[in-house]
Formats: sequence, C-alpha cells, structure tokens
Amino acid sequence: MVDYSKWKISNEIPVTEVKLDKLNPRMPENSESLTQEDILNLMVNDYKIIELAESIAMKGFMPLDNMVITYEDGIPVVLEGNRRVAALKLLINPAMAPIKERPKYEALSAQIDVSMIMNPNFAIAPNREAASPLILDRHTVATEIPWSSIMQAEFHRDILRKRGLEIPTKEVLEEFNLKEKEMTDSLLRLDIYEKACSFSYPSSSIDRKVKDKLSFEITTLERLVNPSISQKRFKYRISNGKLTVLDEALFNAFLRSVVIHMYEPIEGLQRITSRSANKTEQIDKYLRAIRHEIITAASRDETSDEQEGQPADNDDNYSDKNISEPVEIATGEGESNRIVPSGSSRRQPKRRTVHSNELRFEYSSPANQRIYDELGRLSVKDAPSCATIAIRVLLERTIKSYLRRMKKRTVPVTTDGNKKKVPIADATFGDIIDWITQDDSDIVLDPEIRRSLKKFKRAENSNILSLSMLNAVIHEQFQVIYKDSVFAIWDNLAPILEYFMNRPETNAESMAI
Repeated sequence: MVDYSKWKISNEIPVTEVKLDKLNPRMPENSESLTQEDILNLMVNDYKIIELAESIAMKGFMPLDNMVITYEDGIPVVLEGNRRVAALKLLINPAMAPIKERPKYEALSAQIDVSMIMNPNFAIAPNREAASPLILDRHTVATEIPWSSIMQAEFHRDILRKRGLEIPTKEVLEEFNLKEKEMTDSLLRLDIYEKACSFSYPSSSIDRKVKDKLSFEITTLERLVNPSISQKRFKYRISNGKLTVLDEALFNAFLRSVVIHMYEPIEGLQRITSRSANKTEQIDKYLRAIRHEIITAASRDETSDEQEGQPADNDDNYSDKNISEPVEIATGEGESNRIVPSGSSRRQPKRRTVHSNELRFEYSSPANQRIYDELGRLSVKDAPSCATIAIRVLLERTIKSYLRRMKKRTVPVTTDGNKKKVPIADATFGDIIDWITQDDSDIVLDPEIRRSLKKFKRAENSNILSLSMLNAVIHEQFQVIYKDSVFAIWDNLAPILEYFMNRPETNAESMAI
C-alpha cells in the first residue's frame, strides 16, 4: 500500500510552469516528439476542454482532489489532471488556444479573476512510478472521461514492462487491486488491437478510425474474434489470455476483414456493429461471409499467379480452386460449414432454443451456468413459459453477481419518501435496476446499457420486452406466450447479460449467488 500521506501538497507552483504529460495514455503513438502546443491542441480538439473551462469559469476551480505532478529533469510535469491543467492554462492565457477556439476562451477568461486559479494545489509524487496506482484507480473506476479499454490495456502493459514482467505477479495484482483474468484479458485486447493497427486498409478514413484509441469499438472486434467458432474456422487459439496463431496468413486476413466491415458493409449484410454482432446467428453469418470473401480473394490471387506462369499457393486452409461450387470447409472435430458463393441460396436451420452453444457465456457460478446451459437445450416451442422464466431469473442473478463482485452488499430503496438500505438478496429486481440506472449512481454503466435497462424497467405491461411482462409470466398472470416472443426477449436481453459478465473491471464471475 502506497503511503500518500508523505507526499507534499503545494500551492506555490504556478500552473503556467507545469508541463502537460507527453506520456499520457490519451496521447497518440510516438507522442514523445510532440510539443506542448501540439499536446494542448490535441486535448482541445478531442477531450472537451471547453466544457471544463466553462465549469471553472461558472463555479470556480473546485479542489475535489489534487492534481498530481512530479519533477523530471527539474521540470514539473502533470501526471494526473492533464485536462484540468490544460483548462487552467487556456483560461489564464487564451492566446494558447487554437485560433478557431480562441474567442470562447477569451470570453470565459474575461469572466474570472485569473489570479485565483494561478496556483492550484498540486500533490508532488516522488516519481512517475509511485503515482501509477493512484492514476490507474482514477481512470478505470470512475471519471468524467474514462480511458478507453485500449488505453487501460496500455497502462497495464506499461506496469509490467517497468518491472521486467510478461505476466502479472501476485504482488502487482495486489498493488493495483486487479484480478489476474482482468489483466490478462486486457493484455489480450491490446495484442489484438495492435495487430489490427498493423494492417493497411482500403481508405485513410478506416485507418484513422482504427488508430483512434478513444473511439475505436474494440468490443465489436472482440465479439467476432473471441468465439470458439471463429478460432476453429480461422486457425488460432485464445487460452488464458494468450493469442496463439496457427495460420498467420489466414488469421491476418480474417482480422483485417472484420475491421474493414466494422466501417463498410459486407455484400448482403449490414456493417458489423455492437448491435448486429450480438446474436449467434448473426455472428455466424458474418463469419461465413468473411470466410467466403477470403477464399474468393485467395482464388483470385491464385488465378493471377497462374496467368503469370508462377506456381500457385495450394494452401487448403483458406483457398479452393472450385470456388464456384459450395465448398465443405472443416472447422473442427466432426464439424463442417458450407461456404455458399454469392448468389447461391441455402436453407437455414430452424431455431429451436434461445441460444446455441457456439457463442457461450461462461459462468463460474455453477447455478448460473446450469440455467444458461438449460436455455441451450430447452425447446422454446415446447416450453415457451419455462424458457421465459429462465431468462428472467438468469438476468437477475447475473446482475446481482456483478454487484457482489463490485463489493456492493445493499441497495438504496426509497419507500414512502424514506430511503433505506436493503440487502441485495432481499431487494426486488426492479429496485436494483432503478438504483444502477440512476444518473447519480456510483455504478458506472455503458450509456447504451443504461438506456436499455431503463427501457426494460419502465416499459408498459403490454410490452413483451418489459420487466413487468416477464414478472407476469413468472406469476402466471400472462397465460399465452409464443416462441417468437421468447426469441425476441432473449435477443434483446443477451447483450445486457454479456455486458455484466464481461465488464472491464471484473471480466468474469467470481461469486455465486
């Protein structure tokens, strides 16, 4: 445990003398060559400095926590609080702002006495390393503009590299209050992302979006890369947070294609998004389309080679000469998939259960895993009410498990104007959803998940995609439910289930209900 009480707090250092941090994870690659002006311009353009400056001008500079600096080569460098330092610098000297933004800062500066913000409190860290636990905690637990999961992963890797480690030790995990799987998953995420950054893309627009660490949708990429069915078809393995590529050419072609189709649609399919890549059937369609595209490209290259009199590469893993006919491609023991050329039709198997076992949710809670597995076996046509009840129960248990992993033991509930704390085990599911979706809740959720949960909780009783309707099925107040409705319920709630199982902070269940 770091003894922060020994750190000096000073208000004798003018903020104008403090340098912005070139090594801030928000900075782009190779940021060491950036000037202070470059860094300031980047922050103004990308990190909502104007909103922070407006708040300071209106409310004053609120010392909610100290900014952290350290001295490097005798110069004070801000390690934590780069956005606040940038805002203060621009309020004191608006001429430092980019030309088109300058009038805004000039107007704000005129509203305040800049002498009041010239010497804020700085906590002085003995060195950059000593400040790392504090910075990581702030930017991965709660913040106005949190680091993206890619930025967090870079910080995790930097922690290990500074200690000469490739994998986290028990001491490192304890020092930074991390779980081993959380850190290994983070490093895997970074490995996949950096491979994606290494490719050339059809347009500079895609290349620019891929290299935007803040906005790149890494979770969408992971939804196509992580499933076991992807690993079988494209010859790689993911185990214990490690990526092992068995066929480099095939894997690279697959990964590059997925990234391209996050921004451009595949023929016959909309582009890949977090919404469209959250169902097993849809993911399977993408994988088939991508595989067919790779095979077609390989066949085209082979034909070109033969025309030039060169021997063709006869790698059966991902090329096939008879591409005009449906091709059986082996993907695992006893498994094959028909790659159907464009223009061919194929009869899709009827959906029998709410999910298949190709895209699995892995619970460490045996009870939750049994419910999930049962949903993969239970015929929705034969038992629609049972399937609906199981979905409702699994959703509540998954969210409760997440809250317990977050060390939450009670739920604040307001009854007749009086607020009291109720143990999670005794709280209603509706009260739990109300709590975690409140704007002032200390449970930080993805905005889309928060909206989905609010809609699910507040929808009218007549809406099949509502908590009240699911409760009615449990209490036998809803007599008839059809299989298509059950499929719709699962398809809408599965992303929420997956989200609470795979939060960046926890990334796996560790406590049974």
